[in-house]
Amino acid sequence: MSMSKTQEVIKAVFQQAQPFYSSTIMSLSGSSVALVSNTLNELKDAGKIVARKEGKKLVYSLTDAPHNQKMSVTVEPMCSMAEKFQYIRDLVNMVITGVQPSVLITGQPGVGKTFLVKEQLAKMGKRENHDYLMVSGYATPFGLFKTLHDNRDALLVMDDIDSVFDKDASVNVLKAALDSYDTRRVSWISEKAEQQDLESPFDFTGRIIFISNRFADRIDAAIRSRGFCFDLRMTNSEISEHMGNILQQVEPQVELHLKQETLEYLTSIEDQFVNYNLRTLIQAIRIRKFCVSTDKNWKQMIHVLTQEV
Repeated sequence: MSMSKTQEVIKAVFQQAQPFYSSTIMSLSGSSVALVSNTLNELKDAGKIVARKEGKKLVYSLTDAPHNQKMSVTVEPMCSMAEKFQYIRDLVNMVITGVQPSVLITGQPGVGKTFLVKEQLAKMGKRENHDYLMVSGYATPFGLFKTLHDNRDALLVMDDIDSVFDKDASVNVLKAALDSYDTRRVSWISEKAEQQDLESPFDFTGRIIFISNRFADRIDAAIRSRGFCFDLRMTNSEISEHMGNILQQVEPQVELHLKQETLEYLTSIEDQFVNYNLRTLIQAIRIRKFCVSTDKNWKQMIHVLTQEV
């Protein structure tokens, strides 16, 4: 039985006998940077390996139980978190301005994907329901076809509408709408389309910004290949770094020194959080602000979040 790509990555990790780099795993398993990174993080979450930070490098350590031999994998980041988020802004801007028909931003929830997209739309002077349409929630394949049909020239932001990636009919509609040809012709051949007097096929000339809490390897490869795809998976340490970069924008009514004090404490206990994201920071800042005028132990209250979030 052939192994999956993820299994190939795991095999490549556990076959090493000395410290090595993630590029070694990529070479041995024939896998992408994103898949290697995601697999290492899944192994970490499962308690099979541990991670520590050395400067900007992330070092994963594991023990080969049969030989009782310790090994480590060093992952060198290609860029800082500030640079990474700027790249995402640039890709979003290319879709807004029509350079590219689509971008797919994937990754864990609560790290600011939707905020970033809305921020860029606002900076470009775009208004919701006027210059772009925000679509979120759930969509059937036919509902997706009708949305594209009725907004064929528009800029669409599809946020947390992962149902469009689950069914073959939805995927086929998206593949047609996002094709690389000059003419992107979308069809829905059925009595239902005829009954609603929908043109089929029709030419889709619009643009789509996808935001998904799934990781890229769980989305059809044909969809990923038709536009820009940025798979954003962050360690708790990287999330803390990102929090520091945007701290002034978060809870702007709270004094900066209180927010800095809060973030310093969060960073000191970041590894204890199961779900660590920007919502954690917002909640912690509010606790810190509340405790300014009380005798309550704000650190202890924040520490409770590590168990509850």
